[in-house]
Amino acid sequence: MDSSFNCVICLKNLNMNDGVLTPCGHRYHSECFFKWIYKKKTCPLCREALIAPSEDEDFLHEIRRQIEWETSIYSTLRNNTSSLERNIVVKTKFLKNLEEEVMLKKQQLKKITNQYKDFIQKTVKKRRRRQGLLL
Repeated sequence: MDSSFNCVICLKNLNMNDGVLTPCGHRYHSECFFKWIYKKKTCPLCREALIAPSEDEDFLHEIRRQIEWETSIYSTLRNNTSSLERNIVVKTKFLKNLEEEVMLKKQQLKKITNQYKDFIQKTVKKRRRRQGLLL
């Protein structure tokens, strides 16, 4: 039996007539022990299993683990989707700016092409006039 006069959970004095004695020989305040055992199911001092997990608890634990895993995946996918949507918005704006720039370049090219055609026509006319005058 444990020779300690303090509850190792709350560290307060323990009356040896009061409290709980575990199968592994450790004593605790009743209130402290039952709060602990509700959460951990093991001896606070030596970690010996005091309550064997039932099949239902194992099943519930597995379901909780599965739900946590699926929640994690869902959260990751949701975050990735949000990130992709933001990227789509940015790329769409970039594409729109490029399309506007291409349109402006086409207009500039068309203007330059027309100016070049006009220049060629005027040059040809001047050449014909000179040839007509010289002949």
